[in-house]
Amino acid sequence: MYLLSPPAHGHPDDREERPPFVLIEPYAYFADDRDNATTAFCPMNGFKGQFKVTFCTARPPLVSYMCFQATAYDHTPFAVEPQILATETDGSRVLLRVVFGNHPSAITFPHNRHYLVYDASGPSIEHLPHPGAGVRFSGDSLAFVRKCTHGTIHDCTGNCAYVLAAHSGGFGDARPYQLYLYHSDTKIWQQKEMVLKPSPYPVPYHSTRKAITVGGDKGTVAWVDLWHNIILCDVLADCPELRSLQLPPPILLGNELPRGNPRSVRDIALLDGLFEYVQIQPGSCALGH
Repeated sequence: MYLLSPPAHGHPDDREERPPFVLIEPYAYFADDRDNATTAFCPMNGFKGQFKVTFCTARPPLVSYMCFQATAYDHTPFAVEPQILATETDGSRVLLRVVFGNHPSAITFPHNRHYLVYDASGPSIEHLPHPGAGVRFSGDSLAFVRKCTHGTIHDCTGNCAYVLAAHSGGFGDARPYQLYLYHSDTKIWQQKEMVLKPSPYPVPYHSTRKAITVGGDKGTVAWVDLWHNIILCDVLADCPELRSLQLPPPILLGNELPRGNPRSVRDIALLDGLFEYVQIQPGSCALGH
């Protein structure tokens, strides 16, 4: 099923002052009738026509959403809806993945996946160079890291370059892992090896469910397994190392084991320099940092 009918709210653009934050749908709608001041176009590299993206803003508790169109096609050449994989902390950039194919299973093949960086403040879109048909990275691990023109990471709000960072898969032993970086200033994908630093306690197998940009001069990214731990990585270091930080164990009833998608009951965010987490359970709520 494709998302073809966007909500009525958020369009037409009423040009009110933008809210300080929004809730946003993780998937974009296929729609060509939602133009506003945020609408942007870019060439489809290797294809006919242009990509078109519009951001439709709504004040919470309403949910904002994005509309997507390939101007030379309808929705049928795409295997699934465009998905938001990452958003920029304190910025306006969004990373979208679009997948070409005639069946949802086409998403499993890297050569079908294409990546767009959309900036609502410009507005602008960039169709990124393809990372390579043999490159496989975790979509949940993608994160924006901001880099100024002088090569320093900071909290500027100007036209800084950015880096996209992602890793190759789950962590669980001392073998080398792959770090993939896209540099907006050179428009080149880069690959580096990472090694998990020795830990005084056993490191469980890690499956990233979300990525958090910590920032700093070395561009620290936190990859979070909501059941087990946080893996920290300075993605702009010459020789990136992985450091593990354990999370409190899940609050369980009886002898039950954690299973399923933890994002339905557990989440974590970086607030004022601290990782704050929340877990919900029928009849209870647990908070910590």
